[in-house]
Amino acid sequence: MPLVERPARVRCDWELPPSAEPDAAPGPAGSGWAWATDAEGRRLILDGRGEDGMFVATALRAASDDDDRNVATMGATAAAVTELCTATIAGLEEGEAAQLVRVRAAREGEDVEVPIVYANDPARPRPISRVVIFGDSLSDDGNLKRRLKVFPESPYWLGRFSDGPNWADHFETRTGVSVQNLAYGGAVATKHNNVPYEQVVTKVSQGGQFFVSGSLEREVRDYIERDVTTGSLKSPEEAVFVIWGGANDYLVKEPLRSDVRTMLDTPKGEAGYRRIANEAVGSMADQVRQLYAVGARQFVVVNLPNLGMTPMVIHNTSYHAREEGASVSGDDDARRIELARKLGELSLHHNRKLNRALSRLRGELSDAKIVHVNSAEALGLMLDRRSPSAAGGPFDYGFDLSASEATLRDGQRQLRIQDGCFAGGYLGSKDPADVCDGAGTTVFWDTVHPSSLTHCWIAFFIQDAFAEAGWADAPSLQAHREYCLEPRGEASAAP
Repeated sequence: MPLVERPARVRCDWELPPSAEPDAAPGPAGSGWAWATDAEGRRLILDGRGEDGMFVATALRAASDDDDRNVATMGATAAAVTELCTATIAGLEEGEAAQLVRVRAAREGEDVEVPIVYANDPARPRPISRVVIFGDSLSDDGNLKRRLKVFPESPYWLGRFSDGPNWADHFETRTGVSVQNLAYGGAVATKHNNVPYEQVVTKVSQGGQFFVSGSLEREVRDYIERDVTTGSLKSPEEAVFVIWGGANDYLVKEPLRSDVRTMLDTPKGEAGYRRIANEAVGSMADQVRQLYAVGARQFVVVNLPNLGMTPMVIHNTSYHAREEGASVSGDDDARRIELARKLGELSLHHNRKLNRALSRLRGELSDAKIVHVNSAEALGLMLDRRSPSAAGGPFDYGFDLSASEATLRDGQRQLRIQDGCFAGGYLGSKDPADVCDGAGTTVFWDTVHPSSLTHCWIAFFIQDAFAEAGWADAPSLQAHREYCLEPRGEASAAP
């Protein structure tokens, strides 16, 4: 939503780190936000314009409360604004314990905050200055929490479906590119109406880990209708659009025995995963076309990780392979190994179909650049402790893989899967026992979502793809590792 009617101010979001007390509740000890002020306590005002859902700042003013014209003008740079936000937060009652999370533009009296693009900042990256993300809970930076108010709750971090910043947060911090995140937890790729508030909350309160709320199709449509106010993008050459979805189209069936059996055991049937893949991949391709129609020319599309290597396999109680033609015993490990195998086949089929769809799009939209990011390969490298370099030698990503590893056995078959760290649900928990001892070094946070450390490495692979496309600097593997393993709060906050 453009910020043009009233002066745009600088909003500083902050958190208090978890308490060090042994029996303290897990997760942040508190969070909030404040309007940025200068050293004299004057409020900061951004001069500029709303553009494609972001605020393009051209100058920064410090104004007294009684007169916007009584100002001191300074350059609007990311470093200056971040420094002022940090100083503002240090002056709060929470004092130095509060840590800056991110900086946004907002107007008083409105519950809207948007990313800031610093138009005249020589330190900001080019040729692109902004990224727009459409996706599900793997990318959601708190949008669903802001809508529902009730979940995901602590120890989920500030509305993310993880224990800390997700890949989009890490990407913004590492690259300096302004990120507009429109992803919603629970979103499917295909067209889907939003689920009423009461139904979502009831389902989650009953222990449901899988729910559907809205769609990527709706996210793209809302963006075009709300933010592309003139019918075409104003600065398409500076924008990259990221689309990552599809997992919920399949995972929503996991808790239901008949649904998951039908999807996996008859993949070519009407409700089988091949048909679901046709619809999900087709919808993602259509979303690229819709954005292209309003001027977008630069895209990143991310595929599915191997769903058969997620902790939901360990905790599954619903899947039993059909007896006809299936050599699966009634043993829990046996059926879970079979579930993992079929989810792996599903993921591979989806990704192959997505590859073909992107190839067709490149031919159809010949002046567009469409980059593919292979999240399945990235997760495989992390689990195998292999470097992403061409040599592919050993590399320590910082995970303690032995602490959370579960081994499934069925005769000669054996499968090792990383378990999640958090044993509670989306409504949160104050019980420290619900969080594993190895928090911070696990691959997964819960039964389906990556940990913040995994997200940090996903950001590396996505930045690397941006670099290959000429949109960002290439990330240093060792420098990125040092960043990922820093205690949260010591790394610079996303501007």
